[in-house]
Amino acid sequence: MREKSERRFFCGEVRKVDDAVLEGVAAVFNQVTRLWDDRFEVIRPGAFARTIADGADVRCLFNHDENLVLARTKSGTLDIWEEPDGLHYRARLDPADPDSARVYAKIARGNVTQSSFYFQVEKGGERFSSTPDGKPLREILAVKLFDVSPVTFPAYEYTSVEARAAFRNFNQEESTRPPDESPLVAPEPALHATAAYRQRLADLSLKITAAARR
Repeated sequence: MREKSERRFFCGEVRKVDDAVLEGVAAVFNQVTRLWDDRFEVIRPGAFARTIADGADVRCLFNHDENLVLARTKSGTLDIWEEPDGLHYRARLDPADPDSARVYAKIARGNVTQSSFYFQVEKGGERFSSTPDGKPLREILAVKLFDVSPVTFPAYEYTSVEARAAFRNFNQEESTRPPDESPLVAPEPALHATAAYRQRLADLSLKITAAARR
């Protein structure tokens, strides 16, 4: 688990561009999205500039599954960069890897067409303002990037727990603060689906073991 990290699913595309090469858009800039209970969020251009410049070791996964690593910046098989519309990535897959070959086939057939990313907001990397109709708006300005992923379901997902945490202590009066005085609100930890599943299995196993010893 990565502490205080978040995951977003966008309608950013992923497509094959060559044999075993994929390109995608993992995040879309300036797209205001409703999170929960009339709370909104937007990612601003430049949000990934620092993590890219710092040479972050980013993975390309499938469906954010840490067991399905398709490419990695550290190995030189993954490139990430910003364009005016959002965060782009290019992954060079290993055709000898059965997992990569299966994912590539799904994308080549058009069965998987969307992308996502997993991140942590940097200190001072967010501010709060309001939408034109006065709704609370969280603006993401700088993040630490962990992974980009082709995903099966493209809908922007944000649990109510995460949304509540991201907007904790926010109120309409605070929306008039200058950016450098905006409250820094740390979201609750978000687990990969596979990690959460394994944790549930581990908890169940402990319960079964404890019951057997009684």
